[in-house]
Amino acid sequence: MTNSNNDIKIVRTQIEAKSRKLKATWTFESLTETEILTIMSQDLQRDIDWSVLCEIDPGRKNWIEIPFSKSAQAAGDVAIEAWAKETFQGGYYVFSDCILFGRAEDAEFFMLRWS
Repeated sequence: MTNSNNDIKIVRTQIEAKSRKLKATWTFESLTETEILTIMSQDLQRDIDWSVLCEIDPGRKNWIEIPFSKSAQAAGDVAIEAWAKETFQGGYYVFSDCILFGRAEDAEFFMLRWS
């Protein structure tokens, strides 16, 4: 469907769900059930978002995946996300145990900082 006023094109595509292992790097000891569910749902949402982005833009499947080092794990994915947002102009995607980059230079800089 095309709107002649704004030239907006709506495209429908089917997205197929793929199975994926979930992994967490936190403990339940000091968290409430609501906090646990929030963390798990955020991790799941990131995985789903990435899968959808890869379906829309197949080039993302070739991005460079860097597993978190011990120092990055200790900082946590929230701190990594904040650092990446400050450092890069996009082109990255943070998960709970790794980060993906569209550019090799960004991946190298990440490894230098967080290894």
